Amino acid sequence: GMGKIKAIGFDFGGVIGGDPNIGHEFTKASADLLEVTTEKWRKVYFSLNNLINTGKKSKRDFWQRFLEEFNQVDKLDQALAQDLAMAQRYLVVNQQIISLIDQLRERGYKVGLLSNASGEVANNIKTLDLAGHFDLFLFSAEIGVQKPDRKAFEQLAQSLAVDLSELVFIDDSERSLVRAEEIGFTPILFETYDKLVTDLKALGISY
Repeated sequence: GMGKIKAIGFDFGGVIGGDPNIGHEFTKASADLLEVTTEKWRKVYFSLNNLINTGKKSKRDFWQRFLEEFNQVDKLDQALAQDLAMAQRYLVVNQQIISLIDQLRERGYKVGLLSNASGEVANNIKTLDLAGHFDLFLFSAEIGVQKPDRKAFEQLAQSLAVDLSELVFIDDSERSLVRAEEIGFTPILFETYDKLVTDLKALGISY
C-alpha cells in the first residue's frame, strides 16, 4: 500500500544521463546502417547484450559478434563510431533529476543507481562525480546480472537494506520493468521529468 516506500532506484542511461530518445534513435541508426528492421535488430541485440553488460566481452568483441549475426562484420568501425557517439550523449547529466534525487534523500529516502552497463561504461559513469548524490551504485558488469533479472533487483534492495516491496525503480526501458510485479518492486516508466514527479506523488512520495 501507500507510504511504505523507503528506497528509490534509478536507471542511468535515458533517465539520469541523456534522455529516453537516445536509445530509440541509436537503434534506428544502427538498423539503418545494417539495412535491417528495428525488430530484427532488437531481437539480435537483446539476445547478445548480456555478453557486454555482464563483462564477458569487450565492446569491440561484442559488436563483432553482433555483426556476425548479419554477416556484416565489414561495418565494425561504423558500428563502433555509432556506439561511441551514443555513449557520449548518455554522459550528459540531467541536473533536474539530480536535484530531485537530492531532495528525496533529504526527506529520508535511500537512493540507488542500478545500470545495465559494461565495465567501460560503468567507469565512464563513475567519472561524472555523481557518487555524492547516491547511497550506492550497482552496475551489471560488476554484479554479473542485468535487469530484468530478479537477482539484480534483489541485490539493489539488499544493498539499500530494504525489502523489494519497499522499493520503487525508475527506468526508461519497459523491458527492464517487465518483471516488476513478479519480483515485488514498484515500477515507474520514465518519459519526462514532469511525468516522473506526478508518478512519484501518486505513490505518496513527497519531497
